[in-house]
Amino acid sequence: MAPWRLPVSFLVLIAWPSGLQAQHVRLERCEPAVIQSGVPTEVRLHGGGLEGVVLWTSFPAEIERIAEGEPLFRISTDHLGPGALRVHSDNGVSNLVYLRVRDGEESLVASLGKTKASEAQEIEVPIKVEGSSQNLGAHFFRFGARKGELVTLRAEARGSDFDGVLTVRTESGRRLAQADDSQIDGLNPRIDFAAPEKGSYIVELMDSEYRGGKGYQLWLEEPQQNGDTAAGLVEPPLNPG
Repeated sequence: MAPWRLPVSFLVLIAWPSGLQAQHVRLERCEPAVIQSGVPTEVRLHGGGLEGVVLWTSFPAEIERIAEGEPLFRISTDHLGPGALRVHSDNGVSNLVYLRVRDGEESLVASLGKTKASEAQEIEVPIKVEGSSQNLGAHFFRFGARKGELVTLRAEARGSDFDGVLTVRTESGRRLAQADDSQIDGLNPRIDFAAPEKGSYIVELMDSEYRGGKGYQLWLEEPQQNGDTAAGLVEPPLNPG
């Protein structure tokens, strides 16, 4: 055997350790990408190698890890304007992803990706939720309302071709309202809902083609008082025939 030729098995042994290296730490995006100044906001990170990472912000902020097993944090800041996030761990330092801190009254949270109605994410009106659609499934949210309370629910794509289907159900699963488009918002689903009784209601949001990873925005808010909204109010019967 020529002295410069190495057995294939030896070459494999030389290359093998690189395959054992930890996954490179990287960020793809954060949800939501806009947070509110002065209001603690849950932010979910997406990317790779995010196990056990520490979150860094380019602006003064208080950071709390919400879940040990997933990259979900709560950020509190008085900063206003653009900013950036980065994470680091023993496996390295990530790239930057950008977000904006704004002033306003609207609460903004990240979808927790709850795929069962029994485990629906608790939210309060008014609120804006940012997330990515579930593959072959839906995300579920729960909100409370007084009898006769009016709530507008609407969903839009967020940097994607998400085509939403929005459904409101009772806690027992009975469908009260559903929309996959609206006269007001064009191709975006919208429901102007009047709670038939005091209690909790389940919101189900999914892509019409059951595609996963499609960015969405979901709003629950008090309806604007105008003729179009009043005409479109959904008042489901308590005992439908």
